[in-house]
Amino acid sequence: MKLTITAAIILLSCVMTAGCASSKKAAGESSQDNASLEVIDMVIPGKMLGGETAALPRATVYKTNGNFNDNVPVTLSADRKEIISFPAPGDISPESAPLPLAEGYLLDRRGISANSAFTRYTYESYAALKEVPSLKLLKESIIQGAEVVDIVILPMTLTEAENDTTRCNTIIRNGFPECDTVLHRLAIQLTPQ
Repeated sequence: MKLTITAAIILLSCVMTAGCASSKKAAGESSQDNASLEVIDMVIPGKMLGGETAALPRATVYKTNGNFNDNVPVTLSADRKEIISFPAPGDISPESAPLPLAEGYLLDRRGISANSAFTRYTYESYAALKEVPSLKLLKESIIQGAEVVDIVILPMTLTEAENDTTRCNTIIRNGFPECDTVLHRLAIQLTPQ
């Protein structure tokens, strides 16, 4: 999402005003006057007020315990029993599929986490759906035992990583210098069915 400097100033003003609002309700005030404001976390790319550059999210690479590169991921609850997040078919495209990198790593373009699971839906078949599958169908489509085993954050943005996969591969082959390992777990290697 790109915001102009004017939009950023307006957004900042709204957030600052919301932060100054009292949460106490005076006697006789209507509930509409004190409606709670929700502040949304967001990163504004480019220059910020005062000339400082905003922090951009860093690229993430991950590895799974099998070849699930073309399988659409969903996010499970911490106990891995319920689906808590899944994409709409319109959110899936070739640009959202992971990019294969060195040593079995993939460049994340969907939002992988330790609680990701992989469905039997391929990116192509899921994108072609006319409507979102029911939670029951999604749950039944999960490939049992398929999981993310490594997640590493690279010292570059996603755009930089997409444009320079050679650099990504060098970082991977050199043991991830200047990177943050978010997840490393031992897992049994699976073969997709």
